[in-house]
Amino acid sequence: MGKKKGSASPNGGGTQGDDFHNLKERMGAVSDVDLPEISLGEDLGKKVEVIRNTASKIENWMQQTLPVIDQFDQMDRISQETSGPQIQEAKKKIPEFLNHAVPAYRRAARMALVTHELSRTLCSREEVEGVLQNLIDRQILEYSTTSEGKLVYRMRYKPHASSCFGEEEVAKIEKILESLLSKVEKEEHQHRQEVAKSLQDRATISLQSLLDGKEGLCALSVPPERVERAGQEFWRGGGTFLVRSDGEKIFPVAGSGSIERAVTEICEMRIFLILTSLAGDKPPFVPQLRPEQGRKLQLLWHLMKRGIKNEEELQQTLAVREQMQSQATISMPDFFLNEQLGTCLVDFQGSWKTDGQRPIRHVFLLVSREVNGDATTRLIRVAEVPPHLGGFLGRCNGRYPEGERFSDLPQPLKAVLQATYKQVEKQERISATDEQPAADVAKTQQ
Repeated sequence: MGKKKGSASPNGGGTQGDDFHNLKERMGAVSDVDLPEISLGEDLGKKVEVIRNTASKIENWMQQTLPVIDQFDQMDRISQETSGPQIQEAKKKIPEFLNHAVPAYRRAARMALVTHELSRTLCSREEVEGVLQNLIDRQILEYSTTSEGKLVYRMRYKPHASSCFGEEEVAKIEKILESLLSKVEKEEHQHRQEVAKSLQDRATISLQSLLDGKEGLCALSVPPERVERAGQEFWRGGGTFLVRSDGEKIFPVAGSGSIERAVTEICEMRIFLILTSLAGDKPPFVPQLRPEQGRKLQLLWHLMKRGIKNEEELQQTLAVREQMQSQATISMPDFFLNEQLGTCLVDFQGSWKTDGQRPIRHVFLLVSREVNGDATTRLIRVAEVPPHLGGFLGRCNGRYPEGERFSDLPQPLKAVLQATYKQVEKQERISATDEQPAADVAKTQQ
């Protein structure tokens, strides 16, 4: 059947006449709206250029002004009185730029501030976290609850949405952060070494003497410890631990490294350990102690046991090294620098760092340089690997062409020999420099 004039449409939208009338109304409504015009021509190009130049000026001004503001408190009184009004004016201007309505200006100011703050001379994790927290408080950075952002220690940070940072700015910030964290790590490592040495210098008795019941101060090295709990793996920190014994009781004195804070807390609680408790396999339980004191007592026992275990393993390692050294026929300078044939105890100085793993201590092995049957190819053979390095170097148990400076060897043997080569080469240069003045003096006396 045909559709009657004025009947409802199949879509239930009223009559055809109504549709036409409504369409005219909608067209009229559109024509009355003041729609913005978008121009991509010369005017836009000029505006962009002005904004770009102004943003660059803001960033340069911030870079020059922020260090001056930092130095103001260190200025003498007359300098402060003279520059004070300008400093105050600059301090008022900075928040305007950091929160400017123009994204490019805001981005330039915030990038200058982030660069300035992360370029400070910082010496500890706490100082780094303090600077990052300041940037979060100013809503320039924010914490990230996902995998997005830069991981710094145990927290992730990303730009605050209002900063308008893009990939270029994020890449710059991450590069600055990596440089900062590397410097701080070196500073903290040096500080830990200095504190550890000072504790070791205070020791008056050995660990064995302490265990034998002698009085005095004893320094223990407590290595990091891998722990698995509820299917999760984590590390307990290590460091140097100084204790005092009166022959029967052990009192904590000080600690360095990751255990420093824990040792300080034990000292503040005046917790001590009975010497004979170290002979057992379980930490002591003292009902009279409060729960927190009991936990600290057990922590003290665990630190001592870890230190004792480390000393036992160290003595075993030193015995193995001495036994392997007795088999060496050439020295490291002869092996690495003079390229002599023979067997050498390769002894890498320091801890060996591996990706995602704790550093490996006491890296040494017995290596032989040989030639093949027709004496045309030099071969490198691992003669012996100490037990504690079996998982690290145990697979490199063949004979390999040496190549140019060990280039044909498999990893990690190649990396260990090349790194030790650099150490030996550096030490020989230092020794040669130290001997040179004495030779010059001898010549002048002839």
